[in-house]
Amino acid sequence: EAGRVPIAGAAVTRAADGSLKVAALGHNHRIPEPDGEDRGYPTDHGETSAIRAMGADWGAVDWPNTVFATTLSPCVMCTRTLQVAHARGLRSIVIAESQSFKGPEGLFDAMSGMRVVRLTRPDMARQMQAFARRYPCDWAADIGEIPPRQAVVARLLLAARAEGGSWCAACKPGEAAVIDADGTVLASASDDRASACGNPCRAAAIAAMGRAGSSVNLRECAVAW
Repeated sequence: EAGRVPIAGAAVTRAADGSLKVAALGHNHRIPEPDGEDRGYPTDHGETSAIRAMGADWGAVDWPNTVFATTLSPCVMCTRTLQVAHARGLRSIVIAESQSFKGPEGLFDAMSGMRVVRLTRPDMARQMQAFARRYPCDWAADIGEIPPRQAVVARLLLAARAEGGSWCAACKPGEAAVIDADGTVLASASDDRASACGNPCRAAAIAAMGRAGSSVNLRECAVAW
């Protein structure tokens, strides 16, 4: 009803006394907030938003005793992010529904010791489908189904071959930049993983793509670093 992408992610930790603590909570941020200043943050899906919000607390989470829950089957970006959490001990994931969209869940099955609870929540599926009908462009963009314009991609490749070296040279050490087919830097970001205990959502490339904003088709851009 609020016009937001109805996808969220949460990490919940069970303490030694059996109590539960929400270690992180995030929501999809593709659609900008209605304050006029926000451009959206397209790399904030439910999962990556929650993990990015942890900041340096990422390193203090008791991952072996944590469950990560998500509204929708994770995309490849979110799956790879959770794979980094698996390397730190995450062993339990709950997926509310996979009917509206199904990501590469086989990657979870291949992770040693990972338990995946796949729910079939009709209310969640109805909510996703209602959003997709009401906001088809936003839904398609969020699941990566808006194809790049081939003419723009061809122009981008030509520019990258001619100027790619200078694009990379212009980046500061550890910095990444999103550049369009005209050679314009749309956004840049530094790599903050070292100060955030290795938090993967503080990497330069994912941060730069987020800062580029939701009006940009990232499939028509290059990332230089």
